[in-house]
Amino acid sequence: MDRLPERPAVPRVLRAARRAIASAWLGALLAAGLAPSAQAGPGAAAATARPGPQRVDAVEVELVADRAAVVPGGRVELGLRIRHDAHWHTYWRNPGDSGLATQLEPLGPEGTRFGALRWPAPQRLWVGPLANYGYEGELVLPFAVDVPAGLAGPRARFEAAAQWLVCKDVCIPGEAKLAIELPVAAAGAAPARSAAAPLFDAAARRTPDPSTPLAATAHREGAALSLAFATPPGAAGVARAEFFPYEEGVVAAPAPQALSRTPSGWRLD
Repeated sequence: MDRLPERPAVPRVLRAARRAIASAWLGALLAAGLAPSAQAGPGAAAATARPGPQRVDAVEVELVADRAAVVPGGRVELGLRIRHDAHWHTYWRNPGDSGLATQLEPLGPEGTRFGALRWPAPQRLWVGPLANYGYEGELVLPFAVDVPAGLAGPRARFEAAAQWLVCKDVCIPGEAKLAIELPVAAAGAAPARSAAAPLFDAAARRTPDPSTPLAATAHREGAALSLAFATPPGAAGVARAEFFPYEEGVVAAPAPQALSRTPSGWRLD
């Protein structure tokens, strides 16, 4: 794979244009009062946030949970479910050569603590000679929610303001205010899995686990970058590997990535 400094000038120009467009779009949302305040309480978006799926242009979005109820003092996984129309896509945390990462601002009962949005591995999406990182089909972008111990039922309401960019031949910015209401179970209860739980399972399989990192060594030869790593624990081998950097500007998104066997493991070039 190639390091970014060796890339043609065109992608850099497109990235600058993307940032300008994204800034203008988010600025317009803020000016219109569509983006939530980080200090807003759980009722701030109650007039517009609503439970259930919402259809916005080429995507269906919904705020979902991995469990059918919440427990005071416990943890539940919430997530932004996105179902794309065929051949449309939204973007990963690092969108690649063009695009804009999906953003989410959650709200909940007083004392609720929200974890960071987690990003399952994307796919490379080709636009001529350029490559973006993003998602097609249906998926959930999950985040952990620590429920306050003093939460009183019978139901708890969580909300989220979501913004995204969905693209095919054209790109359309979208936003929605979403909500989910869950029963409050007794302390110590073990709520059943929800209908959306398989989507959370699929996301977990494609998301790096910080507790079990895969050690790798990076090597640079001129403009080329390679990664060396051992077979992951519990795996018989590696049939396919692809490197997606969390941060922009690390590697050239369109650069080929070739996997090969080495005496000590594997090498991705």
